[in-house]
Amino acid sequence: MEKGKVVYLKSGSPAMTVGYENSQGWRCNWFVGTELKEGYFDTEQLTETKPEVPPIAIVPNAPIGQRY
Repeated sequence: MEKGKVVYLKSGSPAMTVGYENSQGWRCNWFVGTELKEGYFDTEQLTETKPEVPPIAIVPNAPIGQRY
């Protein structure tokens, strides 16, 4: 991973921009509509290739398996 790269979750996600790495993983930012979101992900969860699955919104504290 490299700062500024555009990545996706292997399971499907909006395009995210890589920030930096710390003990929580890689910090990534993405937009849901006009709202800026951020989260931390392990290298193994990320890919630079857009997955062939429908994107999902990453919503903190959402029930597992619920799509938005």
